[in-house]
Amino acid sequence: MKKTWKHLFAVVLALALTLSVSVCAFAAEGNMRTFKTIPDTFSYIQSEVHPMIDQGPFTISQATLTENGVDTPVYFIAMHGTETSSFGEAEDVVSDLYAGFDKESQYMKDIKKDILTDVPKGSNLVIAGHSLGGMTAQQLAADPEIKDNYNILYVTAIAAPLLSYQKTEGKVNRLAEKADAVPYMSHYTLSDLDLQKSTRSEEHGSKYNIINSHTGSYKDPAVWGDYDAVGNKGGNAVLTVNTDTTKVYCAPISDRQTGTRAYASVFIDGNWIGVSVLY
Repeated sequence: MKKTWKHLFAVVLALALTLSVSVCAFAAEGNMRTFKTIPDTFSYIQSEVHPMIDQGPFTISQATLTENGVDTPVYFIAMHGTETSSFGEAEDVVSDLYAGFDKESQYMKDIKKDILTDVPKGSNLVIAGHSLGGMTAQQLAADPEIKDNYNILYVTAIAAPLLSYQKTEGKVNRLAEKADAVPYMSHYTLSDLDLQKSTRSEEHGSKYNIINSHTGSYKDPAVWGDYDAVGNKGGNAVLTVNTDTTKVYCAPISDRQTGTRAYASVFIDGNWIGVSVLY
């Protein structure tokens, strides 16, 4: 009897993984999404740009940036952070280490390649990311090839340490919850702690600590509701994203991978929990 149940469980799991397959990149379905504040932008990155939901760790979308009554067409690049339950993806601890010392990680290489391939040269860019995504956003904005080919308007680095100081194009808004340790995790903390702290906007919610702040704080309007969609405190910038144009990308560790994903996940308390394998 025990063998029968074990066999049945194995069959169900295999079927779930077989049905849960995606190929990079693909266009997401939807319509228009409007982000007015940082909690809006963060919630999109955290819940929809995610390898646990038949997607990959970054997206590229056509969007409109509305600021001071002026509409500007942009390409919005959104990047998820480290995901230790996503195997075969470059959003891993190795990429964290490379990024922390301002070295080009495989995650950055994958994103850069897809931007250069799929975004028309001369386009305006708004780049946003959480954690590792925010680190990579700063590195992309400092990359000579990206700067030569695009007009970078904003870089929104949520819960990310300082990188590529004075090398970036566009306005960098780096946002840090006071209780969050991750915004200290780059080489600038060792070489220039004052610079690490002075180049960020810091807020604090009383219910957040070193354990729950890294994701909890940034989706809380009570903490970050005064920051507009790209991270200007007291600003009026709004991002309207055409999700019919959104392409979702994988970030393979190796060129030998096919870009196919098997995954099993559930959505619990605002977060995707599960396992994803890119192969």
